[in-house]
Amino acid sequence: MPTLLDSTLKSKNMVLAFGGVVAAATVWMLSGDMFPADPDPKGDPETWTREEMRRWLEAVSCATKTLSIAIEQQLTSCTAQPFPAAD
Repeated sequence: MPTLLDSTLKSKNMVLAFGGVVAAATVWMLSGDMFPADPDPKGDPETWTREEMRRWLEAVSCATKTLSIAIEQQLTSCTAQPFPAAD
């Protein structure tokens, strides 16, 4: 007696849909290599375009958030441990 999975896989539409999903996932994975991220702007900030300024501010914002999270975790781990007793 065929199971529901057997009947579903016999359907040509399901096979084509699965192939389409695999092809879309492959294209999505490869597109990161084809379109690399723009480099960070360098030089005098007075001469940067609006787009370069936006990229720089976004990168600084992400770095600041990561740093503040790391500092907060360090501080909470330090305060959670009691100080050793003095001899």
